[in-house]
This record gives sequence, C-alpha cells and structure tokens, in this order.
Amino acid sequence: MKKEDLSVLLKALWAGNAETLQEELTRILYETISYYDSAENFYHGFMAGIFTGAGLMVDSNKESGQGRPDLIVIDGPGKRAAVIELKRTSDPRQLDALAEQAWSETQTLSYAKGRIARLKSVLCYGIAFCRKDCAVSLHS
Repeated sequence: MKKEDLSVLLKALWAGNAETLQEELTRILYETISYYDSAENFYHGFMAGIFTGAGLMVDSNKESGQGRPDLIVIDGPGKRAAVIELKRTSDPRQLDALAEQAWSETQTLSYAKGRIARLKSVLCYGIAFCRKDCAVSLHS
C-alpha cells in the first residue's frame, strides 16, 4: 500500500495557510472515511493519526494555558507548534461559524501560553467537521 503524501498539508499547517489546510483535510476525508464516521472523538483520532503518521509529536487533551486543547502538534526540530481545537456539527451551514468558535476558544483559554510559548512559532487553529467536510479558522 502506498503511503499518503502529506507534504502539502504539513506545509500549509506550518505556513498558516488555512485555505490549503482545509482543502487537503477535506480531500483526505473524502478519500478515507464513511459519512457515518462523524463523532467528535472520531475526528480527534483522525487528526492525531495524520500528524503522528507524519512523524510529529502530538499532545492530546493535555493542559495548556487555562484549559485542554484537543491537539497540540509539535515539530521539535523546527521549534514550532500548532494548537488545534476541534468541533463537529451535523449541519454543514454551521461549519464556518463553528471553526471560528473553536479558534476563539484557543484565544479565550490562552492555549498557546505555557511550555509551548517558548517555541519559535505557535499557530492556533479552529477546525470544524461535518461528515466529510471541514472548515478551518486561523487568525494572524
């Protein structure tokens, strides 16, 4: 079996390119999952698997700032991290608003503070899922 090329997705993640990240995640969702796979914990595992499969360190639900972000993806050699808060909905019309809400949570609860704040770069993402679609929110 051929290993999935995640280079475009990872480049988008570290460059802060939410649009390309959203396109790549949606592509992978359509190629791999059933629309029955739609619980938030499914998406949590899906995302953790993508990043650990790419050789990155992933902290799942570990305390950071004033709460517990869903995922913190760490690229040690690059001294950078991505804080990711996930949401799911059964209504595709809510995707953008829910992704924005997830991103807002990363700010309100100061997820980027603490041990990862010492890294060279920390990006915070809000990602919302609805079946095989997603929306990604990131603010500079």
